[in-house]
Amino acid sequence: MTESDRPPRRPSWRQIGRLGPPLLHWVWHRGPTASFLAVIAVLISVAALGVPYAIDSNVATRDSQAASDAAAGEQATLDEAKAQGDALERIAKALTGANPVAPDSQDPSATSCRNGGVKFAGVWGPERPIYTDAVAPAYALFDSVRDDPNVGDERSLYVIKDASEVGSEQWQTHMDVQAGHTYLMRIFVRNDSTDPNAMARNTRISVNLPTCTGTSIQTTGYLSSNDTFPLKVYGGVALSADQPFNLAYVAGSASMYNNSINSPFAITSDDFLASTGQQLGFDKLDGVQGAGYASDVYFFFKIRPQFAQ
Repeated sequence: MTESDRPPRRPSWRQIGRLGPPLLHWVWHRGPTASFLAVIAVLISVAALGVPYAIDSNVATRDSQAASDAAAGEQATLDEAKAQGDALERIAKALTGANPVAPDSQDPSATSCRNGGVKFAGVWGPERPIYTDAVAPAYALFDSVRDDPNVGDERSLYVIKDASEVGSEQWQTHMDVQAGHTYLMRIFVRNDSTDPNAMARNTRISVNLPTCTGTSIQTTGYLSSNDTFPLKVYGGVALSADQPFNLAYVAGSASMYNNSINSPFAITSDDFLASTGQQLGFDKLDGVQGAGYASDVYFFFKIRPQFAQ
């Protein structure tokens, strides 16, 4: 068989690729051959199979990345929580022994009246990290600075003085009361956080004003919030006399002072004398207590001791 008798050899795929436009021009003018149409059919089939595969592959890649990002986010949250826990543990270890909590502070609601014997001596709690004015944490917390330039030790958040006395130096955590006198009670509220965004929401003040009778009576003031550490702090005032007495709230005497242009706020409800408490705030009583001295609150009310005739 001569060279001219042999059937023409089919071009390879590489040759077809190099032919490019000339091959298309030949097909256009000569008409497609069966072989060419077969090649085109194969290419279309491959493309039809490949495009969905590519789409599925991209979707799977995105889902895998989203799952990976979610796992990384959860791990970051766990790491942050552990870091905060470790930080609080370091703070606790750095304290020089237990905080000097009075024995009565362990359960201020256990008893509120005594007759004769040992007098109440004032109270604060619970035990918690205590800071200085120069060094305080970034989380929300109440009355945990021991050298506040305005009130001194913030742990003594609840204090008393004779309403007839003028000035601030007479505030005390214990008082020998007398018949016929009216006494002014004050609760100081400060969010000690150094972070201006560390708001304390649903901040409430409540007072346990006992109705029992005794020669020594303890009243306790509480501050609570959904966001603070700890969630609730308290301070107590001890009142004593030689004769049994009880305490009466002077109706309508409660008020709140702060740096708002709306201050002072008249407290028309007696909710602060109930366990639910009275919401505090800045421009309104919405329970939001900002951080720092600019948001300090002074809550006042009056009481009278009542002696048997």
